Amino acid sequence: MHPGQPQYTAIKWGETSRSFSRNQFYLRLAGFILLEGGFLGLARLGLEQPLPIQSTLSLTNGKALFTVLSILWHFLATLLLEPIIQHVFASEWQYITRRTGYLFPGADRVSTHVSGFLDYIPHFLAGNCSWGFRFSLAARVICLAIKGLLPGTIAFDSVLLSTPIPINVANLTTGLNISSVDVEFGQRRAAMIVRIETREQSTFAFNTEEHWIVGWPHVPTGNAPDYRVIYPSDVIHYDFKCHWEAPNFTSFATMSNGGVKWKFLDDPASWFENVNPDKPFLGVVIPVFTDMQDQVSRDSELSAFFFLGGNDTLRGGGPPDPKTDTYLQLNNVPTMYNASGFYLPPSYGNFSDPVHTVAPLATLLVCDPQRQLSSGEAIFWPNGSIEVIESSLNMSGRLGNFLDENIRDMFVFGSREVFLDYSGPENRITFNNTMLTFNSAVTFLNDSAFAARPYNEINQTGFSVLPLEQIEANMTKVFSYVAKAFTNGLRLESHGGAYMFNTMPVDATTQKPAEAFVTNFHLFWVAVVLVIAEIFSMIVLGIQRDWRNREPLGLECILLEVDKGGYIQWNAGGIELHAKG
Repeated sequence: MHPGQPQYTAIKWGETSRSFSRNQFYLRLAGFILLEGGFLGLARLGLEQPLPIQSTLSLTNGKALFTVLSILWHFLATLLLEPIIQHVFASEWQYITRRTGYLFPGADRVSTHVSGFLDYIPHFLAGNCSWGFRFSLAARVICLAIKGLLPGTIAFDSVLLSTPIPINVANLTTGLNISSVDVEFGQRRAAMIVRIETREQSTFAFNTEEHWIVGWPHVPTGNAPDYRVIYPSDVIHYDFKCHWEAPNFTSFATMSNGGVKWKFLDDPASWFENVNPDKPFLGVVIPVFTDMQDQVSRDSELSAFFFLGGNDTLRGGGPPDPKTDTYLQLNNVPTMYNASGFYLPPSYGNFSDPVHTVAPLATLLVCDPQRQLSSGEAIFWPNGSIEVIESSLNMSGRLGNFLDENIRDMFVFGSREVFLDYSGPENRITFNNTMLTFNSAVTFLNDSAFAARPYNEINQTGFSVLPLEQIEANMTKVFSYVAKAFTNGLRLESHGGAYMFNTMPVDATTQKPAEAFVTNFHLFWVAVVLVIAEIFSMIVLGIQRDWRNREPLGLECILLEVDKGGYIQWNAGGIELHAKG
């Protein structure tokens, strides 16, 4: 070599500083897995429930800070893989040239730093594209999706977290039986509550569900919690089913359900043919009660109502005068017929005289609540609603705040005053020689005008009974009001005595606002799919051996190709390199 002559260094394959080793590849992949795996683990915990954190930042500042940190987290994770992906892109020209001996137009384009997706996609679809390039492009697209979508998977937000609290719920296991003053007290309250709900169209205390009875939490009446409260309680499900039966003079017992015997108030089951037709009641609806001297009747939870009236073809005492007479029409129901009418005991319904009626037909409506007692949970909402959210017939898990015997008394005697109270003109309807309570009229008869018109202006002739399905629905609704008189645990110790609440302590859960990490369910699964797809693409790329011997496009790479080639020839397939010699 002569002085002043340029000096050249021989360059061999694999000796450039830009090639990747196996260890470098897997270390970078392990770093990505560690970062994204940790993120997914945190997000998975947030799926089950929000992760509370202690922070002195405001909600707005906390959200901003966490968003920035989340973006940086995923940027760092994908940054570990970018050099590997870029290495494959940059070496695509050299790889194709070395493998085929041709310089394909466009192959050098994807290997430059200024190349983009408009260059990558056509080459991806070309037949001479390497599989390493294809998997690298897939990994690049997934990295972009990870950086764009995954920061929204976990959010810093203010949420309501479940917090255990002790509360008291109504206990109906003591003090409720037929001889107890609590029943009389509850009956009066039930009549008052039904009046509030039906006549005044107002809600007493809390909104409750039809078909369900649950012990109320002990709070000042009408005060709802700031946040929902979930608490355990025994629950009762009921669904009234009714049927008509024709009664008889001798036993006055139902023909089904084991032959339950009935009576009028506290009198024996005595009713007779009418002997005084001068007092012509043409319609009567009155409740009757189980005979407590009879074991079968005492154990029954049935309710029954006695109807006296006529039908389209039978009218006692001749055709009615629309101005003075109103028949209770008992069409298409089983009835007992007596031409002279019927006589009822004198103590019935606050009337001192016996009740005589010339109505020739009598029938009995029998209703079964079909109730079931079980363990369960209820939720007390801030809007003042109480809702059963869980019920299980597993009796071993019961809280024990309902006693089966007391429930029977509540169903049998709870609505007694509701259908029996004739005291005061606002509670009874005696229009046109028909005697029934207001609540009986709106529950069993088919004229909604009872709830709207003054009592002395109802002069329509021939009210009829509702279909059984509607009567059952009305009974279920009325009893949802009746139950409110008992389910708060309010008791009266004695006549003129003090009021008290009979309750028992339970462990409940409420909600309190707190700052926490919250996981988006849908984005979480998108994140799982993207991370798995990225790892799969990189593992497939790592399994391939050819990419590790690639050299990125640069001066060294070009000189090596020129050094090993004798000359370059252009042809239709591309630029062909010919070896020396």
